[in-house]
Amino acid sequence: MDKHVERLLADPQKGGLPRFETSIEVLGKPPQVMFERFFHGLDLECGPASSAPPTDVEMRTVRHLPTPYWDLAALVGALAKRLKEKGPDRYFLYRVRRAGGVSYWLREDRISDATLFNIPGTTFELAATFPDLDSATKGWRRMERGFETPRPTVSASPPPPWATIPCRARKD
Repeated sequence: MDKHVERLLADPQKGGLPRFETSIEVLGKPPQVMFERFFHGLDLECGPASSAPPTDVEMRTVRHLPTPYWDLAALVGALAKRLKEKGPDRYFLYRVRRAGGVSYWLREDRISDATLFNIPGTTFELAATFPDLDSATKGWRRMERGFETPRPTVSASPPPPWATIPCRARKD
């Protein structure tokens, strides 16, 4: 091999660079052809399944022992909720009714009895108490918006099937 390389390097027509020519012939089929061969033209993306998935009873014969499951997140959340100390109530939310309407007052102390009963045409009602300013302002804002407790929102109608299904319309 060394003699062959030296002879090629000495040849002025080749430019001093060794050059080896090799050819490889590969016989094979593209992946799509093999895919079609094994699945015989089934529509794997949107076509119907040949059978249903196994039932729970059928899967019990395969499973040796059930997998143990402990919801540690729920346990930690319950412990944290129990251990969390809110402390004494420091903020008081009052509903104030007058002839002109209803408003809400958030105070750091209770309204005295003299104020509660001695302002004509006005009634004070203790709506809620809070241990911290953050929860108190959230409660005040919620009352000012016009409802006493948060209500779950009603979800809109589901999107049409063509928006959620990846299948394309067939061109027959």
